[in-house]
Amino acid sequence: MVSPAGPSEGMVGGPPGSANLGRRSPTTVFIHGEVDVATAPIMAARVRHVIDQNPKRLTLDLADMSFMDCSGVSVIAYAVREAPGRFEVVLRHPRQLTRTVLELTGMDGPCVIEP
Repeated sequence: MVSPAGPSEGMVGGPPGSANLGRRSPTTVFIHGEVDVATAPIMAARVRHVIDQNPKRLTLDLADMSFMDCSGVSVIAYAVREAPGRFEVVLRHPRQLTRTVLELTGMDGPCVIEP
């Protein structure tokens, strides 16, 4: 899920599939729990909100994300399609399983992966 505060900003975790926009860095979206067909629209709305602000960088913090299916990958793909010439897409702290999904879907190429 996506929401307005990251874990270091007073919110520890969040409901499954929640996503938060960072207060200190409004171009960072913190993803919590599972991202699937039920929760990906929440993530997509937050990502669209950040893109509408014309950032130089869109960061998805995946440290607290436990699962992502193709619905989540499609949100990342949307960001990648919107990025050329406008901003870079950064995926921060993906777990090993998420890294594997990103590699298998080709999303590791157009995104900056931060360990």
